[in-house]
Amino acid sequence: MCNNKKCKDKKNCSCDKIQLTKGAKGDSGAIGLTGAQGPQGPAAPNSWKLNGNNEGVEQYFGTNDNFDIPIYTNGVKNGVFDKNGNFGFGISTSLTARLHVKGISSTSSDYALKVDNSSNSSLLYVRNDGSVGIGGTSIYSNYKLQLIISSANDGLQIIGGGVGTATLTTDTDGTSGSLKLYNSALGFNAVVFNNNSNSYIITPYNFGFGISSPTAKLHVKGISSTSSDYALKVDNSSNSSLFNVRNDGVILANNLPTSSTGLPSGAIWRNGTVLNIV
Repeated sequence: MCNNKKCKDKKNCSCDKIQLTKGAKGDSGAIGLTGAQGPQGPAAPNSWKLNGNNEGVEQYFGTNDNFDIPIYTNGVKNGVFDKNGNFGFGISTSLTARLHVKGISSTSSDYALKVDNSSNSSLLYVRNDGSVGIGGTSIYSNYKLQLIISSANDGLQIIGGGVGTATLTTDTDGTSGSLKLYNSALGFNAVVFNNNSNSYIITPYNFGFGISSPTAKLHVKGISSTSSDYALKVDNSSNSSLFNVRNDGVILANNLPTSSTGLPSGAIWRNGTVLNIV
């Protein structure tokens, strides 16, 4: 009803009706909770599933263009199958071998490569300081190559490509080791270094030092022809000189006995400036 006093038809009057206008939109409400994850959709044709495939026939994983396949862990590129067919572990660029492994440090406490058998026994390992171990679990001192012998007749054999080549074998001999130089053409050891008796056994074949074609059972070639160098030196256990052959041909026999008493036949003894043979 109209409240205007001047209006005669207050029942049907519209002179004071209010004209309403639409106000601004209010703020949005809070986002509701996320619903449960729906089922996994069907895999795309020829795709590799996260939990494995059932292919029925051989398929391949790889690329058909000129790009590498990187391997990421924890968001970091830690390996690669590069476009040239090289595999890299710990290295992702500039691979220079079919299998290229980069160690985690440069210290002796870490390994770049370890190979174990099915019983977790160490077979081969390469430390990050460059030392290589075959067998065992640690490398003694600062050796660059170490071979651990665990039982009799195990060892290292180096064989040439020709017929009748020599082989080098180290194996256990009871409670101590021996080093053997074996001639395959002759069928037996040419040289044996036996640690049991601290002896060196040389079979009847020529042995040369400093010369490639020895003409005597022991053939030594000196390093010069001067008096300042020696072709042969023999010392006792106290490092006292007993017998020397200089490279100028002079022979020095030191500490010769001064009496023949107790000497065997053929022994040399010194009487003043005169040498005598028993």
